[in-house]
Amino acid sequence: MNPGHRNSPVRWIIVLAAVALACSPSASVDKRSDLDRAVALYVTGDYRGAVDRLQNIARSAPDDATRREAYTYLGRSYIALGDTQAAIDAFSLGVEYGDRGPCVEYLEVLKRYQEGSPEGLHILATITRGELAGAAVRVLGDGRPLDPGGPTPIELAEKRGWFPALPDGGVHADAPVTRAALYAFVGRVLAGAGLPERADQVMPGGYRRAMNDPEPVSGSDAMAVLERVRALKEKNGR
Repeated sequence: MNPGHRNSPVRWIIVLAAVALACSPSASVDKRSDLDRAVALYVTGDYRGAVDRLQNIARSAPDDATRREAYTYLGRSYIALGDTQAAIDAFSLGVEYGDRGPCVEYLEVLKRYQEGSPEGLHILATITRGELAGAAVRVLGDGRPLDPGGPTPIELAEKRGWFPALPDGGVHADAPVTRAALYAFVGRVLAGAGLPERADQVMPGGYRRAMNDPEPVSGSDAMAVLERVRALKEKNGR
């Protein structure tokens, strides 16, 4: 028989061997190593790099356990990048592959946040202008629910003088909030309440730290500051 014939037993042996190799435990080991490297990127703060790797791992992992973990870290990376909907999508896929732990917990918090609960901000590694405006309107507002057909939270915050447009005229709702920007925001809120000199009392480290810390503010830090602002206003009858 001609060895080059397409029905050659030798050819089929090679094909079957290749399939067996692809399905072998070594494939799972390789994906596990890929996942470990992706998680290392997440831990060091390279969230965009982690997303790129995790998407590929989640799609091609040979076992559900690896996929679940990949989707968990993919969702966390999207949270750090401020993309709430992408995080929800990732955690939902983790649940589809059998996760009954972190993915479920993150989904519950994120969905509550989307429904208007500012507590969801606590898990965000960074907070955007739009997210801060939404939390501030709910935490410092009159307690009434937002009108779904009315102004957005950032439009309400701008109207109240809390969040003026940036120099180019845009509100840039997706831009991260730095400590300096949060300090300025707190100053405007307190000035509107007749307490302009109290910003240093609310912001840890005061003006000096705010102006020398270029890092974005986390959701938990922002919520803590908003709670202090609310307590200060209530104490002073404002």
